[in-house]
Amino acid sequence: MKRFGPALLAVALLAGCGVPAVAVRAVPAGGGGSAAPKATTPAETPAIEVFQAALRKTHNATYKYSVSSALPDKYGKVSGTGVFDLKSKKLKLDLKYSGGTYPHDLEAVMIGKDAWHKSEYSSRWVHLDMSRLKEYAPEKMDMTDPVGLATFTKALKTVRKTGPLSYAGTFDPNPADSEEFLPLGAPSIRVFSIMGPDSKFTATTDANGFVTVVNATVIADETVKMTTKFSAHGKPSGIKKPSRTVEAADFYYE
Repeated sequence: MKRFGPALLAVALLAGCGVPAVAVRAVPAGGGGSAAPKATTPAETPAIEVFQAALRKTHNATYKYSVSSALPDKYGKVSGTGVFDLKSKKLKLDLKYSGGTYPHDLEAVMIGKDAWHKSEYSSRWVHLDMSRLKEYAPEKMDMTDPVGLATFTKALKTVRKTGPLSYAGTFDPNPADSEEFLPLGAPSIRVFSIMGPDSKFTATTDANGFVTVVNATVIADETVKMTTKFSAHGKPSGIKKPSRTVEAADFYYE
């Protein structure tokens, strides 16, 4: 998963369940008979498993999202919206990086290996073949997890329930074998971790088990707060190839 904007660095501090089986035991009684089985209370599924299931369910469904996040150092903030369809490998986003040294807008449509970027200076969309781009090209996107939900799911360290549909906990901001995944919806921050506490989050789900909000806080040499909201779970994405397109120049692939 590649960064949308310029390279962003933050130094964060790093810290560092299965369900037990429940058996029903028959209790012998006098007179050669058997007593009725003793009632038992099923063990409650650990909160981390429940929340991970909600994240996976959301990631596997089509959804819309909005993101609002501070960025470290002099990069200002990022805000915008997007739509993602994992099954069809479709992503549409409209992001605005503002208030920093490199303000810019990013409007893009991605379908499989094809990407179209809207230029600020033209009404045409520039088409790129992502399969031809170099591995670390900023325009290249991992369409299996462009929003960052799958990586966030693996990065969870602790989760506790704070209400019937709300959670809080910690996560590793720099999980092994992963690239940028923060902020969720606009991955653009690379976090370098040293010994210390994990980053924190709060989140809510809806009655259908979909994630609706994730608030994350990365504590580094500065504190970076980010919020991503999710909606329209399971509804058609409506993403289509743009009209009025032009092919990217050859230097993009060199």
